[in-house]
Amino acid sequence: ARFAPVPAGRPAVSLGLRVDSLDLGRGLTATGATLGVTLDGETLTLRDLDATLAGGRIAGRATSTRQGGAAALSGEGQITDAAIPDLVGPGPVDGRVSAQLRFGSSGESLTGLMNNLGGSGTLTLTGLSLPGADPAGLDRALTRALAEDDPLREGRLQALAAEELGAGPLTVKGPVSSPASLVGGTLRAGPLTLPLGSARWSGTL
Repeated sequence: ARFAPVPAGRPAVSLGLRVDSLDLGRGLTATGATLGVTLDGETLTLRDLDATLAGGRIAGRATSTRQGGAAALSGEGQITDAAIPDLVGPGPVDGRVSAQLRFGSSGESLTGLMNNLGGSGTLTLTGLSLPGADPAGLDRALTRALAEDDPLREGRLQALAAEELGAGPLTVKGPVSSPASLVGGTLRAGPLTLPLGSARWSGTL
């Protein structure tokens, strides 16, 4: 789809909507959504969005304005206490996520708008869990290796590490927050530090 001009002189239109099932793309569906929609000339505003998503809540607003043959998009939104597997699909990572973002973009099509999305905000992870990544596993593997006569024989050290890492999950009990940036439609969070008791993980997401 491309953005067509709105006929001059058309009066502003404002609606309040309730949508039982709102398709957000990429397999994500918000339920019980309420929002206001206003079309004023060449400016479309979605306001006061509130809905259930991935077991949490999503809220926000966005404004799109036509500029010649393209459109500009700006807005802000937040997601609160959503389940990570429901957002990103089935996988080993479990936990919940909250985020706040301000964003903007421009493009000549909906695809162009999505690809050019940029913004910033914060990301908070709670109850993060990853199976087969016991933080104390490397220490135990090293202790076992040093007690053996030939721990460096082919495959032995790798086997010890895999066995000990698989003894339990990586878990983060409390909430962990990080600055977040949205560049080209990709969300990045960091620096992110996860306290793991005797160990600590630092990096980006």
